[in-house]
Amino acid sequence: MSTKVNVIRQDEIARIVFSNDEPGKPPTLSIKILTDLEHCIAEINSHIDDYRVVVVESDSDKYFIVGANIESLKNININTIENWVNKFQSVFNKFESIQIPTIAKVQGYALGGGLELILRSDFIIGEKKSYYGQPEASLGFVPGAGGSYKLTQRVGEAKSKELFFRGNIIDGNEAYRIGLINHVCEDNQIESYLNEIIVDIKKNDSFAIKLIKKMISNIANQNNHQSYHQEFLASIDCVSLGENIKRIEKFLKRKNKR
Repeated sequence: MSTKVNVIRQDEIARIVFSNDEPGKPPTLSIKILTDLEHCIAEINSHIDDYRVVVVESDSDKYFIVGANIESLKNININTIENWVNKFQSVFNKFESIQIPTIAKVQGYALGGGLELILRSDFIIGEKKSYYGQPEASLGFVPGAGGSYKLTQRVGEAKSKELFFRGNIIDGNEAYRIGLINHVCEDNQIESYLNEIIVDIKKNDSFAIKLIKKMISNIANQNNHQSYHQEFLASIDCVSLGENIKRIEKFLKRKNKR
């Protein structure tokens, strides 16, 4: 599977768009894609005064991002896990630190690292037929890109534990009910609602919004760096002490049978 990510300029909007060259296949994450995303963020930051809003989305109405790709899963071991987690956290931190409002537009499945990415956005909007989950434990992993902190921050400790421990997938209505996403839209109306948000943002002073985002982020981020470091250490323990290799092998066998 060949995932790509690009920045598309649209008036005062920077759209970070994930896609897959193979029709019907979902976007996935790898070190290369994270590097490409990092370049997209740098490009936006270099022209930040030209934009009022950043939107992160997929060009598919069935998939946002479904997590790590198969080749990445095959290559995660005690020698590579540190680089993998460091890359995730570094790039996602840069995305979260963009000065202007960021909006995740979700159609289809946002799983694992895909959900962790949208959790770094200021707004998350999704269709009723959007789906969210953190299935890391099913493969013997922990979230490594800030998910343990950010999901708990949004939905609370009890619901966060349920989503992680059960590994189940919830739809847009349930995600909205528990506060995971800001708004749930009727299918095929998400772009219209996104435009409403952008119009409201543009009515307000851009400099004031930057300052407000910075103030709120400073409050929210007071303890998250400790949480990210805990994820880093736990990820290493999973690879060195856990059963993730066996679980990945079972997962890959199931994928090959399809």
